[in-house]
Amino acid sequence: VTIQTKFYFGVGSYHRCGGSIIDSEHILTAAHCVTGLSPADLVVFAGVLNNTQESSEDTKVVRQVTELFVHEGFVYGPLINDIAIMKVSPGFPTDNSAVKAIPLRQDVAPDGLICTVSGWGSLGDSDGTMPQNLQVVMVPFITYDTCRYIYSNYTEGSIEPGMNCAGFLQGGKDACGGDSGGPLVCGGLLTGVVSWGEGCALPNFPGVYADVAYYKEWIERQLLESKGEFFLRN
Repeated sequence: VTIQTKFYFGVGSYHRCGGSIIDSEHILTAAHCVTGLSPADLVVFAGVLNNTQESSEDTKVVRQVTELFVHEGFVYGPLINDIAIMKVSPGFPTDNSAVKAIPLRQDVAPDGLICTVSGWGSLGDSDGTMPQNLQVVMVPFITYDTCRYIYSNYTEGSIEPGMNCAGFLQGGKDACGGDSGGPLVCGGLLTGVVSWGEGCALPNFPGVYADVAYYKEWIERQLLESKGEFFLRN
């Protein structure tokens, strides 16, 4: 999905981040995409390849965000615990083949597994061109330990628990600005949430993602709470 920020004056919205539908009412995204915003600021387009207000695809579904659940341990600078859930109302239709929830990965993906990352983010680090149509690239998965080693001499940030990576060490394909919050899908399972990286597609700096399997219990807890089924145990 494309998560859009409403214009403060006038009608309409513009692409802000990506996200993934995880059930009929909830979208998984990055915490840094929604921090400092209220639900009323955000609208979601699902079932579209074109992210503009004017797109007229038959499968397009537009929903207002009604609640935000940002990880309580989120730290903006180093983007630790960069994960959040958005609730929309009404829920997504169940009869639209282009609007489907994606199952979450429950375990660690193997190093080198070929994954896809998609979004409407910048086409390059330098020109900043933002496409209107969804872009998809294939990248190999990199486990936490391997990625931590790759980034070990990097001074601007570090690979912390709850992060994983994907990309080619020679560079060339990657997520970029505007792809944040979007899906890293490996073997048909939502495996990562686009979070950060040094530049875009640079050699030796693979893209960094929030690790969906690591946050499995947090995600489940927020969904229960959102549905009013969460009770504190004495």
